[in-house]
Amino acid sequence: MIAAITFWLLACIIFVSGLYLVFTKNMVHAALALMLILLCSAGLFLLSGAEFIALSLIVVYVGGVLVLLLFFIFYLGKNSATGEVQPFRKQVPSLVLMGVWMLLLGAYLIRLVNQNYFRFPALANHTSSDASEKIVSNPLELGRAIFSEYVFEFELIGFLLLLVLVAVAWLSAHLMLKRGE
Repeated sequence: MIAAITFWLLACIIFVSGLYLVFTKNMVHAALALMLILLCSAGLFLLSGAEFIALSLIVVYVGGVLVLLLFFIFYLGKNSATGEVQPFRKQVPSLVLMGVWMLLLGAYLIRLVNQNYFRFPALANHTSSDASEKIVSNPLELGRAIFSEYVFEFELIGFLLLLVLVAVAWLSAHLMLKRGE
């Protein structure tokens, strides 16, 4: 019962923060909403017994990528919207895509609930099941799996992150030239 309440509380915080992220005009507030989403996602990983992934999410994304994003926002001096005539023109497609994604995710979660898929090993002492398995997070086995079975996917993610960093550097240089600095 506590696990289900915790799950739905974190899921609702993620949903509300996602809505705020889509509709806010202040980019600093958007970055802080993204930080709340990432921290609650780490909470969901903790709830599922994946402590290593939760810690990695906090260290890499909240501690690294989000700080880089905030540095980029402050470097450009952009703190609010661009003042477009139609400010919601770009937000409607995002809202539609988010709605479609939420419907698909909801259908998937309902399917998993019907199959009794959800187990929360981190909160096993709060459940009444005495036959629960002892599930231990093992970073060594995770590392072996990443660098043996999933090495191509791991390298692909590294390449995509490098591509994003190059695009951000190009965009910042392009915007600086456009501003005349």
